[in-house]
Amino acid sequence: MKFNIQNMLSGVLFLCTLITTPAQEHRELSLSVGDPAPAIDQLQWVKGRPVTGFKKGQIYVVELTSVACPFCRESMPYLKELVQKYEKKIKLLAIYLEKKKAFRGSSPEYPRKVKDYVTVLNNPYPVAVDDSTGTVYRAWMKPAGLMGVPQALVVGQDGRITWIGHPMELAPVIAQLTSGTFAPEVEYCRQTRALQKLKQVMHLQEAGKWNRAYKVLDQLISEYPEKRYFLYPRKYETLLKDNPEKAYRFIGRFLKEKQGYSTWKGMAETLLFYSYKNTLTAPHYDQLITLAQKAIAQTTDKLHKVQNLRMQAYAYAQKEDYAKAVEIQQEVIRIQASRAPRDVFGEGTAYDRKKLEQYREFIK
Repeated sequence: MKFNIQNMLSGVLFLCTLITTPAQEHRELSLSVGDPAPAIDQLQWVKGRPVTGFKKGQIYVVELTSVACPFCRESMPYLKELVQKYEKKIKLLAIYLEKKKAFRGSSPEYPRKVKDYVTVLNNPYPVAVDDSTGTVYRAWMKPAGLMGVPQALVVGQDGRITWIGHPMELAPVIAQLTSGTFAPEVEYCRQTRALQKLKQVMHLQEAGKWNRAYKVLDQLISEYPEKRYFLYPRKYETLLKDNPEKAYRFIGRFLKEKQGYSTWKGMAETLLFYSYKNTLTAPHYDQLITLAQKAIAQTTDKLHKVQNLRMQAYAYAQKEDYAKAVEIQQEVIRIQASRAPRDVFGEGTAYDRKKLEQYREFIK
């Protein structure tokens, strides 16, 4: 059996990423780590110099992404940093797939939409679009068991797939590859162990063995720093199911630490999710507001600011501070008006105006 390593590397519960079955027989997966990288010579390139093949001696990072996936944008700053840091050692290329077609082929207007999208975002690396027959879906995604984006596949100097996982976990892999210290077998064992521990956490949660679940999660957080953006929200969820007061204290400590944008936002979204399930109380909403504010402080992306401001407005409304909710929602609409055209990002202001009116109704 040949283990499909991306299933453990892609352990992200972002809305646009669907997790595949943890263990699959090799006969079900014809593309995995160690296999030759599929051809990319039939793609339509909309930005940068076309990459028509993988040259020996060169490391490539292939990002599979989509305009329709808002969370894919959160990977862009990380990928840009990788390009800048390893400019002469790696080549990064993005391949866009049209989500509305379930990734199985692009419509005629999609290449123009992608071109507008990456131009607005100042994407610095080559960009291609999957063709109308879904070449990338059929040659890359489906054989590898990938069911969602974003995904990153590293093609090593020998032209074979070296790593498959979430783009935000690429940094340590690229550092080891470019320094010649990357050991696929070691990484395989490391990620297998992570998957086993995550499954153990799930079983412990189901059995109500909370203290043991906490211990395993703390081990994961210590051993896998590149996964903290995913693991911290999982710990919060576990604490919340056990004892909401413990979850509240955990966020209090968490807010004093130094985190990256995606970790702040991921935690804020986790609180938001549980607020919809009527699990949170007023003090938790104060924490949601602070988490969103910390995320806002670490981004210049207007859409990211909009997403976090929406969470803040909602939290203030839950606290019945409707005047503040209106104030923040008005800021959301101002930012929306200054953003790129709706057809580029697929988001207008109709939703935000509706929310604004709802908050105003409570004031009346």
